[in-house]
Amino acid sequence: MSSKRSRTGKSKSEFPELPRTVERCERYLDRMALVLERAGDNASAFLPIVRRLERELAEAKAEQE
Repeated sequence: MSSKRSRTGKSKSEFPELPRTVERCERYLDRMALVLERAGDNASAFLPIVRRLERELAEAKAEQE
């Protein structure tokens, strides 16, 4: 199976891209805070995701202006 396919067998390009909004970024950052809290010593593994969400949030706020 190709590495570009997910567990469903669909390639990433077959899934619609969700629009980036301030609300969505903030909601996902809230969820990641819970993940980090529960991850304990392994929390550092999730920091790249948090940093990406923070960048996406900043860009969404800039687009909103």
